[in-house]
Amino acid sequence: MATWFQLLPAVGVVLAVLVLPGAAVALAAGARARILVAAAPLLSVLVLVLAAMGAEAVGVPWGLLPLGALTLVLVGVAVLVRPVVNGRDPSCGTGFRPRWDGPLWVAPAAVAVVALVHARLLTGAMGGPEHISQSYDGAFHLNLLEIIASTGRASVLHAGYSAVDAPGFYPAAWHDIASLPVLWGLASAPAATNAMVIVVTSVLWPTSMAVLAGSVARSHVAAAVGALASVSFMQMPNLLTWFGVLYPNLLATALLPLVLALLVMAFGRSDPGQRGMAVVGALLGLVTLGVSHPNVFFAALVLALPLFVQETVRVGVRWGRTPRECVLGALTGALCVSTAWVALDQATFLVPALARLRTSDRFWAATQTPLEALRDLVWGSAGDTADLAGVGAWVLAPLLLVGAVTALRDVRTLWVPLAHLFAGLLYVVGSSDSTPFKSYMVGLWYGDTKRLAALLGVTEVLLAALGVLGLARLVEHLLRRRLAELTWLKVPMRALPAALGVLVMVAGLTGAAVERSYALVRASWAWGYTDELGHGLLDEDELTLLRRLPTHVGPGETVLNNPWDGSVLAPTFAHRQVLFPHVVVDGDAEGKKLALSLAKAAQDPAICTVLDRRRIHFALDFGPAYFWGPYAGPDFPGEKALAELEASGGTEVVDEQGQARLLRLTVCDSVGATRVP
Repeated sequence: MATWFQLLPAVGVVLAVLVLPGAAVALAAGARARILVAAAPLLSVLVLVLAAMGAEAVGVPWGLLPLGALTLVLVGVAVLVRPVVNGRDPSCGTGFRPRWDGPLWVAPAAVAVVALVHARLLTGAMGGPEHISQSYDGAFHLNLLEIIASTGRASVLHAGYSAVDAPGFYPAAWHDIASLPVLWGLASAPAATNAMVIVVTSVLWPTSMAVLAGSVARSHVAAAVGALASVSFMQMPNLLTWFGVLYPNLLATALLPLVLALLVMAFGRSDPGQRGMAVVGALLGLVTLGVSHPNVFFAALVLALPLFVQETVRVGVRWGRTPRECVLGALTGALCVSTAWVALDQATFLVPALARLRTSDRFWAATQTPLEALRDLVWGSAGDTADLAGVGAWVLAPLLLVGAVTALRDVRTLWVPLAHLFAGLLYVVGSSDSTPFKSYMVGLWYGDTKRLAALLGVTEVLLAALGVLGLARLVEHLLRRRLAELTWLKVPMRALPAALGVLVMVAGLTGAAVERSYALVRASWAWGYTDELGHGLLDEDELTLLRRLPTHVGPGETVLNNPWDGSVLAPTFAHRQVLFPHVVVDGDAEGKKLALSLAKAAQDPAICTVLDRRRIHFALDFGPAYFWGPYAGPDFPGEKALAELEASGGTEVVDEQGQARLLRLTVCDSVGATRVP
């Protein structure tokens, strides 16, 4: 695939499966436009995951058939439960009340503008549709996608580090979606992955922020500003695009604003017929976050906690008929939420995997002081670019403050700055603490400051949107008398929030932090890039050799490899299995032992027996250039053993390209083992 234009069919498939299944179910249940837009992607991802699980359970290959069948079944179920969910509201599915301020078209227009701008910048940074993220987890995601496409098995209950049937849960929603263009022959695994990145960051993310901002402010203009501001901060979507690479986290974080928006709609003071729909949508949305990536499920609860407190207190106040009863009701509501939160907090310790995360001492050390972390929050640069404040930050940082003040002036939006404060607290602890308290607080996010910083991307965009509205109202208030005299100013004043939103987008995109984030995407997608850590995973010589691998290695064979170089990507580019398909090698104890003892094969026939049983007859040697350079590659346990085997004449070169070589293991020929050429 040579051009981005050729990727359009894959992009179309990804976009369709992210919208259509969920939209069909939501429409059947009677969702109106706003709830429909918020619920469709969440329900689509959930339907995809359930369909993949069901397909594997009944032995049907993953693809259009199980997805379409389950969608039809759920549409029928939605029709049956529609009267229950909507309280038999006769107006369900019609109208747009309660009304939002501003024209309806501005938000879709803003999303379209942002999608085009970000997609252009992103594809320019990626370099080409077949380029890959040369990152720690990049090979795992690509190889898992290839395994799903080749086996037709995509259940989240069995996707593990090395094979689709590895035990245990893995949030493979991203891979379930990305595998469809591969299964239908529209794209390779790398190209389908890039199509997913484009759709999630260019379409889903700005749409999600538009829905959230519009729901909070009850304004189409606010929705437009939310979309425009969604690319103004480096925390989302670019941080999760280059770091990790954390594709499941990227998808889940892009869906997170939709869950918050549905919760806001569920607590709305009008439109009771749709309130039940919003509640159900929010609950199912939380499940979707859980299967997309569990840490974002917990993030949603953290960000929604102030909203729960705000609304339960409000209900308690409305319940009282005297000041004393109002206070008692408010305290009761706050106590109920607090009790539920403490119960949930303690419940995580009943799940062994979560308990290990929250009590572990193996997380990254502190990278800065608490004051430096607070500085990052003020400048909106948490995660990577504290030293790159620049002109953009001088526009955005004050805007966040204005947004917080604006939110605090309205009882409906008090929760927004508190949510930002909670996300900021997690970031400060994660980046500046090295005590057991860090594990307790941020262990569910692996103590990873990048994942925590991405959560700030949600609250920053929301505060920026509220800040723009607050500034526009302030200007309108200051010019109120002039507006009465000069009627021609009324039209420009109505356009002021949108104009300020464009300014926010431009300020962010031209700021040093966001520019650097695109540069980091460019660096991590470049073939054989080098940085302060060393060499990228794969260069063009290694890619060329991998593409020739099927001419020498049969489909059923496994190739010995060092997972810290480009050979780890043989499943993706050559459709051939390797001994270690991920830099984490602990999952294959026998393979690790085999790699360590390879040099002794001439003296130990048992080693040759294992090689034959596992059909390992070839090895890939990609030279001294390793991912993360001297910090990792040479320490791989099998590297020294393979070098010793080569030096002793136990291999022969079958193919080579530059420093990349394919070797046949000849050591067992001398001990009489049966070989399969």
